Amino acid sequence: MSRNAHSLTTLAALTLASFAAAAGAAPSADAPPSTTVRYADLNLQSPEGVATLYRRLTAAASQVCPLAYTPDLHTQELSKQCQRAAIERAVTAIGNPMLARVATDHGISND
Repeated sequence: MSRNAHSLTTLAALTLASFAAAAGAAPSADAPPSTTVRYADLNLQSPEGVATLYRRLTAAASQVCPLAYTPDLHTQELSKQCQRAAIERAVTAIGNPMLARVATDHGISND
């Protein structure tokens, strides 16, 4: 995978599959939703560049794991878990220590 773009396809497949299974939905034969987060335009050695990338990752996670606006708290929590897992996997895949610190500051584990 290019250093200039990170695809959330794999993490979307894993997290959405677990989200759908937990929510009782039948798995789809189609590919899971995915998005590409581009960051070639960012300086990942600067706090501003890293903050911008983190915002892009959270926006992408929201696209592939949309928050369920429902009174069902279990479904809401599954969506939030999916988003956290998506961000965690993306941060790990990118491997930037400054980005990992930003994620940790936002409650995302980077084990």
